[in-house]
Amino acid sequence: MAKLNIIRRCYSCGVVLQSKDPQKDGYVENEFLQDLSKGVLFCSKCFHSEKYNLAPKEASLDHEFFTMIADAQATDALIVYVINLFSFEAGFIRALNHWLSGLDILVLANKRDILPDDVNDDQLKEYVAHRLRVEKLKVLDVKLVSASADYNIREVIDIIKDLRKRRDVYIIGQKHSGKTTLMEAFLKEYKNLSRTNIITQNYPGTKLKVMQIPIDQSTYFYDTPGLGNDNSILEKVEKPVLKAIVPVKKVEKRQFTIAKTQSLFIGGLARIELVEGEKTVVGCYFSDDVDIKKIVMPDANKQFLRNLEKNLLHPTSKNLQSLKDFDIYDIVVDEEDSRDIGINGLGWFSFIGANQTFRLYVPKGVSFYTTRAKIKDVKQ
Repeated sequence: MAKLNIIRRCYSCGVVLQSKDPQKDGYVENEFLQDLSKGVLFCSKCFHSEKYNLAPKEASLDHEFFTMIADAQATDALIVYVINLFSFEAGFIRALNHWLSGLDILVLANKRDILPDDVNDDQLKEYVAHRLRVEKLKVLDVKLVSASADYNIREVIDIIKDLRKRRDVYIIGQKHSGKTTLMEAFLKEYKNLSRTNIITQNYPGTKLKVMQIPIDQSTYFYDTPGLGNDNSILEKVEKPVLKAIVPVKKVEKRQFTIAKTQSLFIGGLARIELVEGEKTVVGCYFSDDVDIKKIVMPDANKQFLRNLEKNLLHPTSKNLQSLKDFDIYDIVVDEEDSRDIGINGLGWFSFIGANQTFRLYVPKGVSFYTTRAKIKDVKQ
């Protein structure tokens, strides 16, 4: 397992947060500072002056969406949960998963075509299933699909027919999960056996636009709006940057060997460096449109800022112009194992852990994860 020592900054003023002295800048209560679920924090000064709420922003869920899920619970509907395999860990919204507890779920792991060819499908499904079990979801099946490549679409339609048992079907997923493209692929295969037309209207009791697709005379598919995730980099950057970081073709591993005092820049969006430990081979899985550059410290900060100011690495966001715009985490890997460190919505690093300490820079409010490796092909 990985231990996390966190260097966290105030979301408003950028000061390094500390919990030892209430009279000094950056003070925040220790329980907030140590809680990793609180992706956005404010120092005491900013909190009291601006009356900010210290609760973490995990996802854009509101009472209207929960009204819809409550109806699904009341009718024991089948949930089709679309996740993006490229940013799989980022696709879990704990508040939503809590509401889905107890419902029958078919998981469609979309964008299989984006991952490298050497990824084993059975191992990938096992990895997804393991994470779903951790979330305590009642998953009936996990299916790897690709809407854009028309991979397994016909088979998924047959699986839904078998699993739904004359129930309504609610299709949910985050924005950028490929849910819309998936629905377009479904509709190409769809045969309307009812006397009712496909319509898009406000879901009853809400202002949410939902596509209602008749299955038979009394049951429907409900294609729900894509959910946002406030902890994703996809919610923090401009459209041209978004276009660069969301891969549209197969992602190829880029491999680097980094030693102590060396750093990898991920465009102008993120950075990882080896603070302690032996040199390490790091596999980088990011969109091909994202530049990756290896830098030798101690000039890394200066070079990173220069890249931000001069737009030397692609892409660079106008929202990220100084170190104050980044949260900093120290990640301690204290056992030898294949590990991933991922950045919500951007991509991930894969390496073999061996008592190292990595320092990760991510845009403020963007979460990260560390877990066992999805692709175990990194060699020392």
